Amino acid sequence: VTSDQFILAQKWTLPYLNRLPQLIADGWPIWVIVRNPRYTIASWKRCPAHFAIANITPADWQLSHIPFSTLAADMRRIEIWNHYAEIIHHYRDELNVVRYEDLVADPLRVLGEFCDEYGLQLPDHLPAMESRNQDCSYETIPDPLSLAINEFGRLDLFGYERM
Repeated sequence: VTSDQFILAQKWTLPYLNRLPQLIADGWPIWVIVRNPRYTIASWKRCPAHFAIANITPADWQLSHIPFSTLAADMRRIEIWNHYAEIIHHYRDELNVVRYEDLVADPLRVLGEFCDEYGLQLPDHLPAMESRNQDCSYETIPDPLSLAINEFGRLDLFGYERM
């Protein structure tokens, strides 16, 4: 990149989340998409072995700074979601935070806000987006995991309802 006139969209999020305070301090405009922890954690359980989020006991080096309180894999996943949710929430006034559910429900509005922010042209037509937040999208979300997310997950930070 030879100028600062570019937009980077990245799904490999841990390096950015782990440096979020520094990126903000350096003045980078940042958009963060958060997703209901029930479905985020269910998706993490399906990640390939080379993904950091699949290596939580012991923790991958990208997660080793998180002060885990347990060795139980599902509880560690909740602690990971909470850790990053709390960081995002702490800096939310300096970020553009979008809930995945809002993006899927009204992509024209959400993408319109993004395009307006950067002087980009919103396409005339966008394909319909289908939410992946469906229990049938995952093998199963066991009741103990759902109960633990309800009890320990920081759902309140982004307006998610307890089930």
